[in-house]
Amino acid sequence: MLTAFKKIAAKIAGTCSYTLQDAPADPNLVNVYMDDIIQPKDPVNGWTIDGKTVTLVGQACAQVQEGDVLSVRIIAGCPTVSVK
Repeated sequence: MLTAFKKIAAKIAGTCSYTLQDAPADPNLVNVYMDDIIQPKDPVNGWTIDGKTVTLVGQACAQVQEGDVLSVRIIAGCPTVSVK
């Protein structure tokens, strides 16, 4: 039951744009995790970064807006995982 409520809340409050407190010193050392699963940097179905703004795009954004993702974490300090 709790998961159902969290999913409904995510559909209402889910956003695909996140503003960081500070722009990372190196945008190539940023990673995004959705429900503890790393998401590759991908301008089509992953995420992008522009200064202090990280934006989920394509399928990644859709998962958040549909309530299929309950947690998004943005972490700096390790080499970015990207689509090859």
